[in-house]
Amino acid sequence: MRPSSRILPSLAATILTLTLSAHAQYTETVLYNFGSTNTDAAVPEGILNQDALGNIYGAGQDGGAGGGAIFKLSPSASGWTEQVLFAFNGSTDGQYPNGGLVFDASGNIYGTTGRGGSYGDGVIFELSPTGTGTYTETV
Repeated sequence: MRPSSRILPSLAATILTLTLSAHAQYTETVLYNFGSTNTDAAVPEGILNQDALGNIYGAGQDGGAGGGAIFKLSPSASGWTEQVLFAFNGSTDGQYPNGGLVFDASGNIYGTTGRGGSYGDGVIFELSPTGTGTYTETV
């Protein structure tokens, strides 16, 4: 069996990797623990995406502005640095982002929430980069 590694979200508000050795045993490495600030993303959920620079993108069902957040983890010499790309307020913009994120060639991010929106049953959202490191949401 060939050694391999996967990046996984954890219900314990941690991002970790599981590396499979040639002897079919896994080694766990914690990459990031959420909850360092009150605006931090929390309770990561769904599939993570990794770009060519090694940045990891995902959704936290809690944190941000109270309705969850879309985050980016960037590798650095001292570990990983989190940036909240968008914080949901838990109202018409959506609440509790879940599932994976999809990216297009223009840098837009697409995803879903389990709650919020006009009827309280969630939204499909698009986050568009503004060019200043922030994103604008369209439901």
